[in-house]
Amino acid sequence: MTPKVGARTTAGAWLVLALLLLVAALLRAHRIDAQSLWYDEGNSARIAERSAQLIIEGAAGDIHPPLYYLVLKAWRAVFGESEAALRSLSLLCSVATVGLAWLIGRAWFGARAATWGAGLLALAPFAVYYAQEARMYAMLGLWASASTWAASWRMSSSARGSSRGTNSNLVNHQAERASRRAEAITRVTTPERGEIIGEPPRRFRMPPPTAFGCCIAAWRWLRMLAR
Repeated sequence: MTPKVGARTTAGAWLVLALLLLVAALLRAHRIDAQSLWYDEGNSARIAERSAQLIIEGAAGDIHPPLYYLVLKAWRAVFGESEAALRSLSLLCSVATVGLAWLIGRAWFGARAATWGAGLLALAPFAVYYAQEARMYAMLGLWASASTWAASWRMSSSARGSSRGTNSNLVNHQAERASRRAEAITRVTTPERGEIIGEPPRRFRMPPPTAFGCCIAAWRWLRMLAR
């Protein structure tokens, strides 16, 4: 299976993605400054106060790479040192991850499956929790999603490049054979009139476990918003 990163997408699909990003941003911004910084977040704020050289040198004796602290240092210089300001960097990374999840799903499985996947991530309690924490976990998810999308784009580009270099006659011959096989598999002959009727395309359906997970996530957030 080859991803289709450059596949055309309808305006409605882009509108759904925009709504998903809006919902994800609102959930992650809700009461983001309700609690003060806890120990690990305070450690992030303290390290971000250092110079870039000290941050890099300090990372040699730490289990965490220095990139998050360097970005947080620049973010802090622009947006301030409040709880909401420091945590908003993770919020932005988490919302961007939702968008990348949609792009990955569209490339591999189509826009409909991409919408369900991005919707689940937008409502996921763990994703929302770490989007409101001044730590590097949301950024880690962003980098993981970005690398996956980049690999999908590379695979799609390689597939397009190899198809252009193939002899056109061979391609047409293989396409014709594939078309005949697909027609032989999917067609149905009507006994009365001998007509050939194509089988209707399958529609994407959400599996029951996925639907149950959506209900649980929505219920948890409704209870949280009601407090």
